[in-house]
Amino acid sequence: MTEDLYARPDLTKKVRYGQRERELEMEERGEREERIVDIYVTADDLDPGPGARQDAVQKNATQEQHGDFGLINEEDNLHQIRSRFDQLQISFDQLLSRYDHLTAERDSMKRRLCESDGFTFDGGLCYHISAELKNWEESRRYCTDKQSDLIVINSKEKQDVVEKAVGHLHPYLWLGLTYTKEEETWKWVDGTPLTTPTYWHPGEPNNPDENCVEFYDRGWNDMSCTTTLRCICDRVIY
Repeated sequence: MTEDLYARPDLTKKVRYGQRERELEMEERGEREERIVDIYVTADDLDPGPGARQDAVQKNATQEQHGDFGLINEEDNLHQIRSRFDQLQISFDQLLSRYDHLTAERDSMKRRLCESDGFTFDGGLCYHISAELKNWEESRRYCTDKQSDLIVINSKEKQDVVEKAVGHLHPYLWLGLTYTKEEETWKWVDGTPLTTPTYWHPGEPNNPDENCVEFYDRGWNDMSCTTTLRCICDRVIY
């Protein structure tokens, strides 16, 4: 028994295969061939070939080139915007210079028209201070005869000009402001109501019988309209 197990096989003898053994051998051989074919097919799919690789390289190069062009276009746009801004700034400066020049010409013309009739031009205001003492009604008539009217102070700029003009030489002057009992309100001679800013002295107005306004000591005071004072006339030059 032991000799049969370890005996050297006789390769010269014919071996008989059955139908089942041949089928198994054919299946095994076909599986090996199929696996080999699958491996080669997969490798071909992974390798796109020289032409495809070249196309991919060119595509990447084109994308990079387009990216560079995008940066260049952005820089060009920024340069154009800055150039346009500089041009607009130059145009603005030229217009501003032209405006200043025209304003100076206008003021020069106003000054000539104002001072040709004994008025004074200062701060854009054309005014005249009377030499005679008159009541409020007479003072207004005096101004209208000179193609002007009692002054309307409706801005800080006008108040400052009047303060400068009055000084200590003409301490009391009629203004173009009165109280209308019918409307129970203060009104200027141009028909506009008194609004801020106002420059009343502290506690003024304080007398219901004083319906006209005088200017003195850099402020306003209500006064009887029959009082005789100098006045300040204002001529509007357009």
